[in-house]
Amino acid sequence: MAFQWRSFALAMLIGLLSLADGARAAAPQVPVLWDAKERLPKPDLSALPRLRFLTTTDFPPFNFLDGSGKLSGFH
Repeated sequence: MAFQWRSFALAMLIGLLSLADGARAAAPQVPVLWDAKERLPKPDLSALPRLRFLTTTDFPPFNFLDGSGKLSGFH
């Protein structure tokens, strides 16, 4: 009886190991939607006298009003 139990357990173990080997996930294939080597030419900004960004004053530490009421922060 013990021999049958061992052989059954061994057969189950071999069966489970063979199933586990085939259950590996395949490597994901990521679609290539753009050319990674493409470089856009730099725009000519010589005709642009000034470049301004709009911001608010309620986003510290990037934008806030200091003690004298001037815009301060990492801007």
